[in-house]
Amino acid sequence: MSNNELDFRRPILTDVSAERVAERLARTRAALEKYLAQHKKTNTERSYRDGVRFFWGWSWLTYGVTEVSYPVPHEVILKYVVDMLTEFDKDVDAALVKLKLKKKTGRFKLTTAHQRLWALARAHREHCPSLPPKYVYSPEVRSLLATARRAHGNRRRKVNALTTDKLLDLLSLLDEQHTPRAIMLKAVLSVAFNAGGLRISELQRIQMDDVTRYECKEAPGWMYELRLIESKTLDAADQDVVLPIRGLAADYLDIWLRLLRDRNVSEGPLFRAVRPDGNFSRKGMSRPWLASRIKELVESVGLDPKLYSPHSLRAGYVTQAHRDDIPLKEAMEMSRHKSVSVHLEYVRTESMKKNKAGNLL
Repeated sequence: MSNNELDFRRPILTDVSAERVAERLARTRAALEKYLAQHKKTNTERSYRDGVRFFWGWSWLTYGVTEVSYPVPHEVILKYVVDMLTEFDKDVDAALVKLKLKKKTGRFKLTTAHQRLWALARAHREHCPSLPPKYVYSPEVRSLLATARRAHGNRRRKVNALTTDKLLDLLSLLDEQHTPRAIMLKAVLSVAFNAGGLRISELQRIQMDDVTRYECKEAPGWMYELRLIESKTLDAADQDVVLPIRGLAADYLDIWLRLLRDRNVSEGPLFRAVRPDGNFSRKGMSRPWLASRIKELVESVGLDPKLYSPHSLRAGYVTQAHRDDIPLKEAMEMSRHKSVSVHLEYVRTESMKKNKAGNLL
């Protein structure tokens, strides 16, 4: 019986217990891995892989579907969207968590539902190119998504930008501290900002041998080159990107590297976990740790911590470049945005107060 002929009113005759589904998932994963291995291993590809796995895991648990087959019937897609936006069947939800296809029980955020549906739509485009472009995003699905957006008031709030003035305030606070954590945090904040607004995932992947020091005439007398091997917009198949670290950021990075060398640390993550006793871990810096430190710092200078996150550094770089009238091409070379529209989304509205285009009269 094909997927299009499945009669969901009949009882499932196969074993769809969590253990049996886990066995089927493991067997099918090999086929999925072989296909996905042909694609670039960027964050986007990992997101796609996770979305496809989640859908078929949900299909096995909900309908007992044991084979990956496209196209998926419209009725199944509609049920999938409803489950994500409202709530999953309790036994299915618990099994998804047990199989580590979900982190916790409960309905998805609208952004997560969009990502999962995007993955399913992309899989259809790749496996069934003759299908209508909006096969997955049928009128019923689009109506559901629009209703959910209105019902939950789900409007993605952008974090505020940590522009130069605000960032200098945070660095001044850290200058009063002399702990290894404070020294590393100064290097992290300044490097992330100066290098075009590095994402936290990029900061975590930087290794010590990805940094090269050069003497130069401008203060402080040296600069660094930072090599990015893989990021959201760059993968192992692309040429490495080399970003300059100059000025105050080069100074803070130099201090941090000297501290690492003094502790006989010469390899591994550039930014790593620092234990309470001041000793260094072999593990890289964690995302929650950096997010917490930034919130603590902005609150100390009188800003609302809810409005800031590590991504504020990226928004801060783009906003500052816009304020300083840096040519768009040069700013995008540093931020590595491939789309002008995406790049300009990072310009926060506060920079519009001084925009000449707002006073043409």
